[in-house]
Amino acid sequence: MEQAKLSQAEVILFASGGYYGPEKQIELLMRCRARQATAILLGAVSANDPALLDAVQATATQVPVVALVNELNSPFLSGAVGVDWRQMGNVIGHFLRQKFPAEGPPVKAALITGPAKSGWSPLLEIGLQQGLDDSAAKITFVGRSDTGLRQQLAAVEAALKVDKGIQILIGSAPAIEGAMGLAANSDGVFPELVSTYISHSVRRGVQSGTVTAVAFDDPVEQGKLGIKLALASRLGEFSPILVGPEIQLIERETDRANLIPLAPAHLSLRIE
Repeated sequence: MEQAKLSQAEVILFASGGYYGPEKQIELLMRCRARQATAILLGAVSANDPALLDAVQATATQVPVVALVNELNSPFLSGAVGVDWRQMGNVIGHFLRQKFPAEGPPVKAALITGPAKSGWSPLLEIGLQQGLDDSAAKITFVGRSDTGLRQQLAAVEAALKVDKGIQILIGSAPAIEGAMGLAANSDGVFPELVSTYISHSVRRGVQSGTVTAVAFDDPVEQGKLGIKLALASRLGEFSPILVGPEIQLIERETDRANLIPLAPAHLSLRIE
């Protein structure tokens, strides 16, 4: 929103309704066309859903479409802002491999993540498994659900119920937020928490030491890049190039943890 003000651009925000409803996002693309948008920034709910890809193609003949954060496998994009989600998983796996080398005792880990059809979660899982090669830490449970707090918390609770020997809980920001609440009310030893991306609550957890580490992809910078790329896009000009910040692994209670830039927690946005 700051970048839009600097660019003298009006931004209208739409809520897409979750990863299990591509038809909602298709309808929103039609609304954006009807409102004669200059460009569309799309946080896709699916990377490969055929109906959504058809809608993107149809939209791109009238309005440039730029993918934001989530992968979208369309040749009709005028650009894409984000990071390689394989690398997001890989930096976490590499961190855990260093912490739990192969010659050490076995360590059980659970992964709580987004839907298999989303444009980020499957890629993150691939990168995470690659990073964990030659590590004593092994993922023994995977929970996938939409990324609402309630759904992710239910997946966390299911993981802890299935295997009480889990020592590391790797999860999306909502999963880790829910797990932090469970940890605060736990009488026993609770698994270490590692977040696959940042949020305000996760940042507080990293700063306090409750969260061991987080993969950080600088969402503020991605938002700025999204506005710049959308305004620079031209109808009929397509680009497969992904632009975005460098991924960092930020550990708890470090100077870097206190410098994580995020949007103000009190920011009020009108979402249609």
